[in-house]
Amino acid sequence: MKNKVFLIIVASLLGAAAVFGLIFRFSYTNITAEENYLDKLQVGEIPEGICLVDCELLHQSLPEAPLILRVTPVAELEQHFGRSIHKVVVRQTFVSEDVSVGDEIYITANGWRAIIRKDGWSTERNFVNVMREGSDYLVFLRDYEKIRWDDCTVYYLDENRVIAPVFCYDDIPNIVIPKSGSDTYVPYSEVRDNEFFAASQAGLDAWLSLKQEMLAAYPRQ
Repeated sequence: MKNKVFLIIVASLLGAAAVFGLIFRFSYTNITAEENYLDKLQVGEIPEGICLVDCELLHQSLPEAPLILRVTPVAELEQHFGRSIHKVVVRQTFVSEDVSVGDEIYITANGWRAIIRKDGWSTERNFVNVMREGSDYLVFLRDYEKIRWDDCTVYYLDENRVIAPVFCYDDIPNIVIPKSGSDTYVPYSEVRDNEFFAASQAGLDAWLSLKQEMLAAYPRQ
């Protein structure tokens, strides 16, 4: 009898959790159905101090990434419950054991997601903008913690620091909206054409120097 009551309680709790999850999931994904939904969100710019330290450390750590590729997005960014993923095709391999040119894979990061903040929705990107379809990107990935999604392997960015190790081979102008203090969020619509989100020019310059160094070390062929 006690076991039966216990099972009923567990089943009820699981059912309630499932209903809550579905409600939250639908409320989470509904925003992506709106045209240009990203323009309605906020995005964080990286504070100068953190940016300078991160860029210096990334100079040293990125060449040690286990998977270094040139990829091209073949679809729009997908927002799923708690995670953003992006489908790409591999154009060139610099460091790789199990990925080949022509493979289609998904890329994600622990920090890629749309979330609810107390003052509204935000898109979290590890300070690097959404990859553009048709453009080439240099990416530094892990070769472990892989999962499958839609018949493709999902690879995580090699996140040694807070900045996403993703660099576009194109030159993209960046706008800096100076911010200080703990809140560095700005309307995404104001920086939507950026490649990188920096709260100061010094931070942007440090990242641009890192980008130039990485693209020179891993040139497009």
